[in-house]
Amino acid sequence: MKTLENCAAHSEWTDRFQWLRSKVKTSSLIQIIGASLLIGLFAQIKIPLPFTMVPITGQTLGVLLAGGLLGRYKGALAVIVYLIEGSLGLPVWAGGALGALRLIGPVGGYYFAYIVQAYLAGWFVEKQHPFHFFKTATLLFLAGLVQLILGIAWFAFFVGINNVLNLGFLPFLPGCAIKTIVATIYIKFQKPKV
Repeated sequence: MKTLENCAAHSEWTDRFQWLRSKVKTSSLIQIIGASLLIGLFAQIKIPLPFTMVPITGQTLGVLLAGGLLGRYKGALAVIVYLIEGSLGLPVWAGGALGALRLIGPVGGYYFAYIVQAYLAGWFVEKQHPFHFFKTATLLFLAGLVQLILGIAWFAFFVGINNVLNLGFLPFLPGCAIKTIVATIYIKFQKPKV
């Protein structure tokens, strides 16, 4: 009897994976994994700030590029894969930090907010037909602001509501603007013309 139950369970899972395989192309999986690794590569660009636990990193540039080039769904999935990679101990976090504990520490809110940032960046770029540089840059900057706001909501538990703007938001606005401009320029030249 156990054998029949195991076969039925195996068949059910096989059917589910067949469905998933029919919906997700191999090229999409490669793009998602590649973008997650790109985010991890950009995370190695880290500038610690002496007055806060949150460093300036290149991760947000990678997140903007993932969303802007892959679209909202694949961009958000790339961030989720990136978070899984880091949680499993792969050296993709900023500064080489390892493990899932990073996600519940002071910067955890910023990491989870990357999913929203990639989704918004992808959605904003998808809606740009034809591509408008200033409008796209403004919308990508807005995606960065949303990420920072969600990040400080979590960070406030560690530094207090009175300190959160000075330690987790305001110092990152110039970098957000620079990364937005770089991402917009790259997306402009890489995005296929519609």
